[in-house]
Amino acid sequence: MLTKATQEKVYRTLKKVFEKNGWGYEPDDSRMMLMTDFMGDDLSIAMMVRVSDIDISFTTIFDYRVPDASRRDFVWELNRLNHALSYGRFSLDPNDGSVYFSYNHIFEDSKPSEELIGSLIAMVIRTTDEQDGELRRMLP
Repeated sequence: MLTKATQEKVYRTLKKVFEKNGWGYEPDDSRMMLMTDFMGDDLSIAMMVRVSDIDISFTTIFDYRVPDASRRDFVWELNRLNHALSYGRFSLDPNDGSVYFSYNHIFEDSKPSEELIGSLIAMVIRTTDEQDGELRRMLP
């Protein structure tokens, strides 16, 4: 039997996953959002996790900006990378040139388990970490 999910229950479960794994985080309880950092192979990966009433969104933010003149070509390369991904997407903010990876998990009718949330966090960090070198090489 499925347990009915609420935004509050999922947010509490998310925090429990972080606490059980010893992962530090900065909560924004009013927005049901956590900010954290993980260490990848060669860089620190900033992550924001936000719970809405129907999904959990995971976003990793890179620490560089793509210059205006290079953004069009960079987006083509992001599309090439995204085509090979099974889950999530790399994006470029056209306003400031920031680069990020995002993945959303819809849980509308059932509460995700601690194991699932932990697996999703690992998948997002792994995908970010595996592609960071390729993304840096694409910069002018």
